[in-house]
Amino acid sequence: MPKKISRRTKERKLLEEQTSLLHINRWRVCVVSSDGEDMLFQKMDKVINNLLNEENEEEEEGIKKEIISSSVVIALRRNFHVEIQWKKNFKINQQEIEILNFTTYGMTAIGVDELMLVIEFKRDRFSVQEQLESAFFNVLEQFEQIFLDCLNSFDDLLDHRMGIRKCNNRIQRLYYLNKHMRIFMGHTTEAIYFYRPQGLEEYLNKLICPKGPFLLGVLVREEEIAWARCTPLRLLLRLGQVSCQYPTPIVNVIRDQPVFNKDIVQSSVLKVLNDFRGWTYQMTRLFDTSIIVKNNLTEIFLPKSARDEIRTLVESNRNMVAWSLNELSTLEQQMQIDSHLICEQKTSEDGQQQHFSTTIFMKEPNSPITATSASFIIFDGALKSCGGEKFVVNVVEDGLIIRLQSELMEELVKVLLNITDEDNATFEAINLIQIDEEQEKQQKLVVQYIGGIEQKQQIIDNSTSLLIRGALISPIDGLQLGGQFQYGLQLQRQLTSMNFFQYSTEWAIRLATVINMLPGKWPSALQPRFFDVCEQLAKLVANTLEPFLPGLIAFDQLFIALRIHVDEENVSYETKHWDVMPDQHFVWTVTLDDQIIPFLYSLCAWVPSSLRVELHMPILSIRPLPSTTNDFVELNE
Repeated sequence: MPKKISRRTKERKLLEEQTSLLHINRWRVCVVSSDGEDMLFQKMDKVINNLLNEENEEEEEGIKKEIISSSVVIALRRNFHVEIQWKKNFKINQQEIEILNFTTYGMTAIGVDELMLVIEFKRDRFSVQEQLESAFFNVLEQFEQIFLDCLNSFDDLLDHRMGIRKCNNRIQRLYYLNKHMRIFMGHTTEAIYFYRPQGLEEYLNKLICPKGPFLLGVLVREEEIAWARCTPLRLLLRLGQVSCQYPTPIVNVIRDQPVFNKDIVQSSVLKVLNDFRGWTYQMTRLFDTSIIVKNNLTEIFLPKSARDEIRTLVESNRNMVAWSLNELSTLEQQMQIDSHLICEQKTSEDGQQQHFSTTIFMKEPNSPITATSASFIIFDGALKSCGGEKFVVNVVEDGLIIRLQSELMEELVKVLLNITDEDNATFEAINLIQIDEEQEKQQKLVVQYIGGIEQKQQIIDNSTSLLIRGALISPIDGLQLGGQFQYGLQLQRQLTSMNFFQYSTEWAIRLATVINMLPGKWPSALQPRFFDVCEQLAKLVANTLEPFLPGLIAFDQLFIALRIHVDEENVSYETKHWDVMPDQHFVWTVTLDDQIIPFLYSLCAWVPSSLRVELHMPILSIRPLPSTTNDFVELNE
């Protein structure tokens, strides 16, 4: 009979989980074998040479072919790895460039999105081998620092400090580089901004990508930081335009100049809403919001999940309401957009002054435009009643300024403030514009709350291949999760939250993600009790899962998802299906019924109205860390 894992061993495994594998020596890294079974320290120069060796050949059907793509997986911690993919000829806009693709594995194990960073790579930027080795090490070091910092509170909200955040904002997006890294793999860089990709499947399908939700990184120069903080979509779209990648960049091409400079911020209309010097105040940024301009129709779609932020925004100033967009929306209405307003920096003919100019970035340059998106919107209730117009829409930079008569502004404010989860509140206004004596046209403005957790992500052929790669959706049934609140986002809790199996001494399961599937947050008084329920559920799952562990590991099915629903009288639960082991999944759920159903019924007595929670539990390795003995032998040699 297998020996049970001891308490002392558990304590050692938890300590090892916090051990870095990167900083023991700069001259070597820990490489993961192709089957993921072993980790072994190797010299950095050997790893790089194997990755970038253009002289390698592979044989296919008796014909030798030059390898134009290769990859290596490097362990920064036992359960946090970075895969580096090299591609010699990656095509962008009919041009082929050499790229490096850095992809993380293990961010989901602490409850957040995986990260992906693709950069243009030019060998001639490194004159000696030591510079190249140092550049690779700096990238790995930066990813480990992001791993350590991503769950830090990035504002003064008590919820954020307690690890309570909306899923679409559960991780920091902007990370500053250390000073010695400002030349980042040959790129002049101040920071990295991560965003959720939309409309980039053509490129992503050619690269190694994380399996679940992930964010894509763009390199930000010092002069561009203000826009990454104020209106990120402005920067993303402009970078997409200059690099000929629609709509936003997937590959960070080497740029000799920034797309904006520091001084031009003071000539922007947004300087009224942002303190570009001290950042004592700045405009609200929203997720999953669409601003769409069509012929004589302006539509603004807001997710119900953003109603609290919008209510706070409106109550601060009812005469002027403004917000910017973090990234392109995942709402269904976004799919009709085929062009974007772009803010471009221009210099006057005498070269003395700089100003902003508006251009349009089109998906198909030779096709008619159907719908155009904007990066920010400002509603101003100071329009005087003149000419019979109820509102006026102006394109300014890459956004819209909509001036309304005061009575109309009051109606809009009521709609924005009075939204409930069941009510698809809509504001509509119509201008009748006289073209000639016999003809007039309508100009229409629509602001509408839509969507919610009932929105589903389409899944192709019931497989794991998603229509939108990186989408933040439930692995159980594809429900959108972006607007839901997540709990337990504290790194120390994550690293010490391990449920060990009784006899499987090389594996454990972690409660990484706890999501409230009902609108809003849990009642404050019940938050600790609800979270304790989730931890008990994770233990029940661990108790029932061990007999099926060998099969799950063999098929790389290292992720368990569970959703429970409890009200005053009824209980139910759902799990992520095991596509590769359907029969075993059925047997497991039968076993789980005996454990979980009585436990859920015990909650009915004290749950005030309803509890609906989704839990994500990755199965993690707790194998011994690789030995460093050989490294010191090599060092002495």
